[in-house]
Amino acid sequence: MEEKINLKEIEKKAWLTSFTAGGIMDLTYGMLLVAFAIVPLIRSMFGYVYIIVLLTPAIAGTVLTKYVVQPRIGFVKFSEKRKKTRKNMIAIMILVNMVLVTLLYMTLTKSFPGILGQYFDGMAFMLVTGIGVIILFGVFAHLKSYRKMYLYGLLIGVGIPTAEFLYRVVGSPLDSLLAFGITGSVMFVYGLIEMIRFLKENPKPREA
Repeated sequence: MEEKINLKEIEKKAWLTSFTAGGIMDLTYGMLLVAFAIVPLIRSMFGYVYIIVLLTPAIAGTVLTKYVVQPRIGFVKFSEKRKKTRKNMIAIMILVNMVLVTLLYMTLTKSFPGILGQYFDGMAFMLVTGIGVIILFGVFAHLKSYRKMYLYGLLIGVGIPTAEFLYRVVGSPLDSLLAFGITGSVMFVYGLIEMIRFLKENPKPREA
C-alpha cells in the first residue's frame, strides 16, 4: 500500500515538473508582463510592431520548453487519467492566457466594452477585472496544484487597477511601466535564475 502511494506521488511530481521545470512559467509570465509594460511605448513609436512583442513570450516559452527543458527532464509516460488531466490543464492554460491577454490589452488601451461602460467607469471596471483575474488564477492554481499561480494571479490582478490609477496620475507610458514592468522584471529575473540553476543541475544528455 505504501509503495502504491509513493508511486502516485512520484507521478504527481513528474506531472507538475513537466509544466514548471527550469522556472519556465516564471520566465514566460515575466516576459508577458514586461511585454505589456512596453506595449504603449512600442505602439506609439512603431505601430503594429507591438503585436510581435506580445507574441514573443508565448513563442519563447514554447521553444524553451521543447528544446531546453524537455530534453533534460525526459519524456514521462503518464497514466491515461493523468494524460487526460494534462490535456485539460493545457486547454485551461490557453484559455486563461487568452483571457489575461485580452484584459491586459483592454487595460493598456482603455478600450472598455460599450455595454459595460454604461455601468462602470474605468477604475471600477479595472477593479472588477483585477478581482476576476485573481479568481481565475486561483482556480487554475488549485486545479494544477501549483501554489505559485496564486501569487501570479495576485500580482497581475492588483496590477490592472494600479495601471488605471497611475494613468490618471502620471499618464502613459509610465502607468504600464510602473504597474507591470517592475513586477514582470522581478518574475523574469527569478525565472532566469531558476533556469540557470536547472541547466547546471541537468546537463543535456549526450546522444549515442
